[in-house]
Amino acid sequence: MSRTAPSHSRRAFITTGGRTLAGIAGILAAGRAPASWAARELNLLTAVNYAPASDVKLDELAKRFTKASGVTVRVDHIQSVQMPAKLAAEIMSKSGHDIISLEMHYPWLFQPGLVDVSDICNDLSRKHGDWFTFAKEHALVKSQWLGVPYMFTSFPGSHRIDLFEKVNEREPDTWEDLLRAGRKLKKIGHPVGFAISQTTDSVSTLYSILWCYGAKDVAEDGKTITINSKQTEAVIDYVQALYNDAMDPAVLSWDNAGNNQWLNSGKGSWIHNPISHYVVAKQEKLAVAELTGFHPSPAGPAGRHTVGVPRSLGIWKFSKNVDVARDFLKWFFEPAQYHEWIMSGDSYNHPTWRDMENHPRARGHGRLEAQGGDALGRDRDQAGLRARLVSGRDGGDVPMPSSRLLAATGQRMKWCGPLILAAMAVGCGVTVKDKGSDVNVSGVSLIYTDWVPPSDSNWDKDSYECDHEAREAVPGLIRIPGRRQVLAERCLMARGYVRR
Repeated sequence: MSRTAPSHSRRAFITTGGRTLAGIAGILAAGRAPASWAARELNLLTAVNYAPASDVKLDELAKRFTKASGVTVRVDHIQSVQMPAKLAAEIMSKSGHDIISLEMHYPWLFQPGLVDVSDICNDLSRKHGDWFTFAKEHALVKSQWLGVPYMFTSFPGSHRIDLFEKVNEREPDTWEDLLRAGRKLKKIGHPVGFAISQTTDSVSTLYSILWCYGAKDVAEDGKTITINSKQTEAVIDYVQALYNDAMDPAVLSWDNAGNNQWLNSGKGSWIHNPISHYVVAKQEKLAVAELTGFHPSPAGPAGRHTVGVPRSLGIWKFSKNVDVARDFLKWFFEPAQYHEWIMSGDSYNHPTWRDMENHPRARGHGRLEAQGGDALGRDRDQAGLRARLVSGRDGGDVPMPSSRLLAATGQRMKWCGPLILAAMAVGCGVTVKDKGSDVNVSGVSLIYTDWVPPSDSNWDKDSYECDHEAREAVPGLIRIPGRRQVLAERCLMARGYVRR
């Protein structure tokens, strides 16, 4: 005899033990999943987390949800550089994953295909405090929340304490301090660096410099494009001087992992980046971990400003499991699960809830605080520095630049301002495509999660040297598809690495 199983949507109710409970909360409280959910499957797509333990924890939580609910949750982790193309392919084909991780401006880019999750976000804000302004600029699109913010990263400066002392310099308080120190450091074989390439790290640093010098790409009215200014010219001059006098040419081929590997290899002396390099250095017990210091992002003539990089979890409209996806997000953002995931990142993952600002374990650890600020951007002497470090404006938040730019133009634009700035500063060619920009530089992508290392390996040293050898073998800035990648991978295999 066949019988149609009852539907259990997010509004469905389960009665058990005299209690009436709703949705997934009821299922978990009851300790059993309805038979109709056994065949359900959720697919979640996220960018690789640069604190590897966080990806392990997310997989663990997915299995925990599966065990409790009966819904199979599969998590796919891909490199952040692959996410835009993957998301674009899925929204065009209306097939793929159910839940996706959205970084920076992605909720604006993919708004036609995203489910309104305002009910979840509004409930979380009632429980944990109003969302930070940068979180709203990130995922609150035309009065609808299209993603639930789950983390952000800040961009402090990371410096080799011993190398700066060797040239009689302290950690740079201003960008001009960095240029002065960088010139000395390059002379002793340890230049400074940040990505000048088509990566989100490059965007984050170059926007920081633009704002610190008073430049901006769009006016406060959200309509007027303002990138063509004397302030922008000053930034171009500064970045050109910094690149020529103080940096390693390798920055032109870096992906988002490039600066991490470079600093941990012992070659670099300073980077502008979240603390993921430090997390890995501690895990791998590298000597550089004890020599690395942290300081607020440098200031400029117009103040101290920098980018916070938020991420949210969204749901595709085409998903056949929107109700279950909503329940998964509600479960994930319960304090028990959310706190556990945030803390797995060893201060790399910054919480998006205001009531976690003073969480004793979310404040980071002593080494970060001793260097003038913990991973959340707090300074040991100044209350409120987190807002200035992370959000980019003294005393408060700033809008996500891409959101305002998209609102002003109505176009699916890439990060034109910073990338064109990078090209002009270092003399690269620029090809404009679809009213966006594509800086014509080439490089390789060596990601440690793709490889099984030999027992005595030092990933950061090996990957940096293999990248360097590949660039030396194929010189110049002209893109030669795949050639550098092949040579770099052969180099790793020659050192005993095996592809997963």
